[in-house]
Amino acid sequence: MMSRHVLLPLICLSFLGAQTPKGNRPAKPPKPGVKTPGVQMPITLLKPDAVFAVPGSPDWIAVGQDVWISNKPKNSVTRLDPKTNKVAATIEVGKQPCSGLAIGFGSLWVPNCGDQSVSRVDLKTAEQ
Repeated sequence: MMSRHVLLPLICLSFLGAQTPKGNRPAKPPKPGVKTPGVQMPITLLKPDAVFAVPGSPDWIAVGQDVWISNKPKNSVTRLDPKTNKVAATIEVGKQPCSGLAIGFGSLWVPNCGDQSVSRVDLKTAEQ
């Protein structure tokens, strides 16, 4: 039977041996992001291809073949056509569209916080 005085140093040595020396540690994975010189640029240098006049306070966005923007104060959604860079339609929906837009099943789904409803807008015809 080993005495406690011998057992404790053996346990300590086993912990020290289990640690990996600094030189044998696996390399950290590289940081993500673009590293090619000249590819990154300050956001202030970016210029828009198009600016859309959407009165009110546009907020939530859904992107499909077209871009849809909800507008809570105007109780509407606006359809932007990226091919022509024009406002294609503005559709009145329920009261105060909020909390995001969703595209699915050939429709745009618009939650309306003001009247606690959901509006469905057909993606092809832009009709409810």
